[in-house]
Amino acid sequence: MDRNPSLLAEVRANPSLYLAPGREVTAKDLSLELITDALCLGAEDARVMQHRDWTIVGASIDWLAEGSRWQPEECFFRLEFIHQYRKNANRAPILLGAFASDVIIFTGNKQSLVLGSGSADDSLSAVVASRFPFPRVVAFRLHAQATLPSAA
Repeated sequence: MDRNPSLLAEVRANPSLYLAPGREVTAKDLSLELITDALCLGAEDARVMQHRDWTIVGASIDWLAEGSRWQPEECFFRLEFIHQYRKNANRAPILLGAFASDVIIFTGNKQSLVLGSGSADDSLSAVVASRFPFPRVVAFRLHAQATLPSAA
């Protein structure tokens, strides 16, 4: 799979185009973006939870696949728009591709490591299984915090 390093570098170099300027890139901000995608695409239930250094996000629909032309594992490396939210709004997984150190997708009892070298330990898998009864769940960890440039 082509991880599109030049696009990810562009997102990292210009984060204020994708997130509020002048702040750190936080797991809370990124999970809010993922939840916004899910709700705009029709989810009626969406959840976020911190477990150790992992942030877990799930929704009642498979929001990664819904309306996407990419396979779920590919959407973290592609810029794709979500017009259901607002004109020219991008879908959030690209932000994880740019800023996360590890990303794992849970689909049923199957795990796919999308990014990084981390793996889900038994406690993360147990939390996902017990608290996220959804078709697809994303767990991620961030790189060291980065500060977004201020708007000029």
